[in-house]
Amino acid sequence: MKPTIVIEYCPKCNWLLRAAYIAQELLTTFNDDLKAVALQPSEINGSFHISIDGNKIFDRKDYGGFPEIKLPATFKYAEAAIFSAYPFDKTWIGERTPLSARQLRHACDDVLLLRYAGDIDSEVLQREGIRYFPDHVHSGHMGVLPSAVGYDPIIRLQAGGLKAAEALMTGEYDHDNVPVVEVI
Repeated sequence: MKPTIVIEYCPKCNWLLRAAYIAQELLTTFNDDLKAVALQPSEINGSFHISIDGNKIFDRKDYGGFPEIKLPATFKYAEAAIFSAYPFDKTWIGERTPLSARQLRHACDDVLLLRYAGDIDSEVLQREGIRYFPDHVHSGHMGVLPSAVGYDPIIRLQAGGLKAAEALMTGEYDHDNVPVVEVI
């Protein structure tokens, strides 16, 4: 029997979009495995919880807020970071976004953010002193097309993805005592 997921959200907190986004991602990812995903306005201010067949699996108050994206300490001295997020037309880095620009600035020293896909709030990044490329990307579009970087980087990217998948499948993360994948 396929489960039903209910996302109860506080309409006065303007969390309908967050609830709808989670519902969309669940339905897109698990479309054959779910009976339904329901959005239910809560009568309790500040409420946001998710249940599967009546069993609560997430409660914002119990969790202490919404989950945040955390950057590993090993990224502190990275010269560049490739940024890719889906959906492409959602602002992912800025203020009151899944990853705050201030958090990124504190986590990385003078990093160049390479925009592959996903929107950013460029005004906030400029104010925080975070460099990014390209300067402008139309909402919902890719910042750097794979064809723009040539064959070699694409082949290396695909090979790296296959190597990461192999490491996750086998549980072997080293080659000649050198880590090839960092599991976060």
